[in-house]
Amino acid sequence: MKKLILLITATLLIVISVQAQKNCTVTINITRIATMGAPLNIELYGDEASFNAKHSLDSLHIIPENDSIQVSFQQVPAGTYAVAMFQDIDGTGKLTTKEFGIPAEPVGISNYPLSGIPQPPKFKKAAFEVSRDTTIDIPLMFSKDYAKEIEKL
Repeated sequence: MKKLILLITATLLIVISVQAQKNCTVTINITRIATMGAPLNIELYGDEASFNAKHSLDSLHIIPENDSIQVSFQQVPAGTYAVAMFQDIDGTGKLTTKEFGIPAEPVGISNYPLSGIPQPPKFKKAAFEVSRDTTIDIPLMFSKDYAKEIEKL
């Protein structure tokens, strides 16, 4: 009888635990898209190590047709995440940088201001909490002399 009660209790705890681990949708409003037809590479990161190593949990590759779009990551477990993206203007599949690693292509990072990225992005600064369906806004940012950089590509 004790074994049966333990088995039922364990089963109930597992069911409650699974229900508590709700998956969410993370929606991203991307604005300030200046170049149509060049793919946006959007990466979702779940911790500092993967963010630094550029090993995302999930990614989206979208070709924008407007200066702002909305994309979503589905089935995201509750937790702490960061989003980083770049627009692949030159078609290399990688973020093109100039001297000192400054991006030569448009980039966007969760929780970073429009004024640009003065140093490489940090997970702690880019991080946001997901405990329910979440929407964040990320504007694409450009280096100060973006137009000159585009001409070089």
